[in-house]
Amino acid sequence: MLRIDSFIKESARVSGIGSVTMGRKIMRPVTLSDGTRAPKGGPHSNQLMGVHLYENPEKFDPWRFSRGVEAGESAVKHAFTTASSDFLFWGGGSHMCAGRYFASQELKA
Repeated sequence: MLRIDSFIKESARVSGIGSVTMGRKIMRPVTLSDGTRAPKGGPHSNQLMGVHLYENPEKFDPWRFSRGVEAGESAVKHAFTTASSDFLFWGGGSHMCAGRYFASQELKA
């Protein structure tokens, strides 16, 4: 199941569907470090690909997450159902998806 879990998590990472489902409205004007301005009321969504986190982020790598576990890292850290600041597919905090374990099991069935 480790490799199936890794494949599904990588699919979620590159698909971008989380960006569509996690849309937000900007509550106050923001100016980013590069000078980009985001006006109040404008749309915002998180980019889930993690281009600053992964080696070759544009490439689909089905075993990206299973390799860490096979190398001795925590299986929980790399699990599809684990929500973290590195993988926001499930949201976070009090708004984290309550059905993530069910959804994961359905995808694996």
